[in-house]
Amino acid sequence: MRRLILAALVLGLLATAPAAAQTTPASPPGSRAQIQGLDRLSPEDRAIAERNLEHWRRLTPEQQQRAVENYRHWKSLSSEERQRVHQNLQRLRQMPPDERARVIQNFQRYQALSPEDRQRVERNWERWRTMPPHERQRAREMFRQRGGGHRRP
Repeated sequence: MRRLILAALVLGLLATAPAAAQTTPASPPGSRAQIQGLDRLSPEDRAIAERNLEHWRRLTPEQQQRAVENYRHWKSLSSEERQRVHQNLQRLRQMPPDERARVIQNFQRYQALSPEDRQRVERNWERWRTMPPHERQRAREMFRQRGGGHRRP
């Protein structure tokens, strides 16, 4: 579950954080000076930075604030955690579209939970993760007998 959370964090972070981290609010709108060091970038990197800045400008103030918070959280992660996030993001990108959509939808449902419900889900996940394989199989069978859930491929 934690890996999924970190992967989703990166999804939002990659789209907006580089521009958020490098913009200079005092620069006039439309000025290339809004991105510090823009003149030192290769033409390809400059184009990416300018696209990020345009994307940033289209965000609502709430979205910008969330992007900044995500970026700060990203910077607070250890190098090992960042590496795991990158690996999980790579796995997410390689998933078939329907599976990726399901993962993202499940994450959105998780995000919508109250803090108490999230804690309950995390405790249940930890219990499931530490369960021996034969107990997991028995739990799956009981769940299916009750008519719940779907089979994973």
